[in-house]
Amino acid sequence: MFVCVFVCFVCFCLFLFVFLFVFCLFVWFFVFCFLLFALCCLFLFDCSFFGIGPFLEIGGAMSNIRLKNLKFANSKETSAVVVSTFSPVAQTTFCHTDFSKNEVSMGKNNLGGAITINSRSGMVNVINSTFTGNLASRGGAIYSDGFSLNVVDSKFVANHAYHSGNAIFVGDGNHLSV
Repeated sequence: MFVCVFVCFVCFCLFLFVFLFVFCLFVWFFVFCFLLFALCCLFLFDCSFFGIGPFLEIGGAMSNIRLKNLKFANSKETSAVVVSTFSPVAQTTFCHTDFSKNEVSMGKNNLGGAITINSRSGMVNVINSTFTGNLASRGGAIYSDGFSLNVVDSKFVANHAYHSGNAIFVGDGNHLSV
C-alpha cells in the first residue's frame, strides 16, 4: 500500500514538474517574442505603422520620449498618435517622422489627423517631420490642447480640417512655437 502511494506521489510530482516546465517555456517564449518586437521598433530605423489607429498612445507623468525615423499612415477614425502625459514636465519628441493619409471623421472634434496632444501634456517637439494628406475636424495634421508645441523644420502638405486649422489647431491658453 505504501509503495503504491509513494509511486502515485512521485508520478504526480513528475507530472507537475513537467507541466510547470512546459508552461514556463511557453510563457518565456512569448515574453521573448514581445521583447524582441518591442526592441525592433524602439531601436531599428524606418519602422512603419499602417492601418487602424491609434498606432501609439503616449502616457506617463514623468515621460521623456524620443521617436525617430517612423512612418504612420492610413489611420482611420482616430489620430495616428495620441499624447496624454498630463504633466507639464513630460516631453515627447518626434524626429524625421512621416505622417500621411491619417483621417478622423467630422464628428470627432478633439482629434488631429496625425497627432492629438491632450490637455496638460507637457512639451511636444516636432522636428524635421512631414505631414501629408491628413484630415480631421480641427487640426488636419496636429490638434494641440497640451501645454507647449514646438514645430521645427517640418513640412505640412495638403492637410485639411473640416472646421479650423488645416495644418495645426492650438487650443486656448497653449503655447505654439514654429
